[in-house]
Amino acid sequence: MYKNILFFSVIFLAVLLQISFFPNLIPIRVFPDVALIIILFWTVRRGFEETWKWAIFAGLMVDLAYFWPVGTSVFSFVLIAYLVNSLAKRFLVTQTVFRFLILLAFVVLGTIFNSILLILAVKLARREAADLNMLFFNSDIIFKILYNFGIFSFIYAPLGKLEKFSISLDSRLKSFR
Repeated sequence: MYKNILFFSVIFLAVLLQISFFPNLIPIRVFPDVALIIILFWTVRRGFEETWKWAIFAGLMVDLAYFWPVGTSVFSFVLIAYLVNSLAKRFLVTQTVFRFLILLAFVVLGTIFNSILLILAVKLARREAADLNMLFFNSDIIFKILYNFGIFSFIYAPLGKLEKFSISLDSRLKSFR
């Protein structure tokens, strides 16, 4: 129960930062995907089996906040979480220094894949032809990747501590039962 409230609060704060704080802070019209980064982090740490419901919730929150068709970000977040989980099981076997670099690579792949899925979903919703050249030959994706790098580097340690806190909270609460 407390873990669910904690994760709900983190996702709500992430979406709030994503839709209200960063657009006022960053002069370019490209903003970091804080909710996606948190879902990627939790997927690597906890696995897809525990993260899929939070990916659905975060995607729904982002869809409602941006007034996108409901399900656009939900589909994107769940699919990215599934892919990252399968890649993480292969590449993150050891606890080494390269773990952070591999997580950064997951952030890059997740950002690109999320942008592709969002462009395709919006174009399909509008019944237009999807032009992926506007994604790959656009400087916006580079800025988005750089912003996501910065945000991930900034929140990696606090999310790790929050993860340890939630695990210790679970173990303490189980001892009371």
